[in-house]
Amino acid sequence: MPSPADAAETVIAEAEEIVRRAAAREKARQQRTARKEQQARRRQEERARDAAGQRAQRRAEQQRLLAEADEVREVLLSRAGELREASGGSVADCFASVPDPRDRRGRRHSLPSILTLVVTAMLHGKAKLADITAWIAHAGQDILAAAGARTDAGGMRIAPCGKTVTRLLGMLGAQSLAGAVARYLCAAVPAGPVTFPVAGPVLQPQLACDGKESRGAVRPDGTSLFLLSAATGGIVLADREIPAKTN
Repeated sequence: MPSPADAAETVIAEAEEIVRRAAAREKARQQRTARKEQQARRRQEERARDAAGQRAQRRAEQQRLLAEADEVREVLLSRAGELREASGGSVADCFASVPDPRDRRGRRHSLPSILTLVVTAMLHGKAKLADITAWIAHAGQDILAAAGARTDAGGMRIAPCGKTVTRLLGMLGAQSLAGAVARYLCAAVPAGPVTFPVAGPVLQPQLACDGKESRGAVRPDGTSLFLLSAATGGIVLADREIPAKTN
């Protein structure tokens, strides 16, 4: 039989082994917890970076759309009077052939209706984009009806919100809308047939081209914006940006 001393040492050794195993399990548990916490922090940081990147992309896209919308505003502002005269007062007809860049799903306001309201606001003296959207938001039922605004279930005309107006203008792009307006104005210019021979000097159809600086418009590098325009009968049919005006 083992002596009492040997039995005590055996018990102590077993107890120490139990303590070591318990300590090892606790250390392993703490390590697992630390790894999980580190992974959770890493995932949280990644989500925060992704969210920050998405916010930055949205801000950049909003700024781009706003800049594009302001260029479109300049185009419409310079042509508002011409469009009213050429359309005989029915400005919505000017934009009937302009392609809508928006997805078909979710369109609540037609493109001609929105552009008509923008031009009408300009004809009422609103030049800045913020003033235009504010004027549209407070337009009366008669103006909304004349522009072809949509109606609600109660038959009331609904004005598009400022974000919708700005987003659509930004998606259209200045050059594409300028081309569409020019085509409409060009079709409105009477062009009679030229007959030959003629008994004496007569006026022939003509197209005048000239370059000019756009007041208030500045390129990203700080230089002035110059446009080469082609006009006939007092109506600008087309224009393109050029490096600078020359002789």
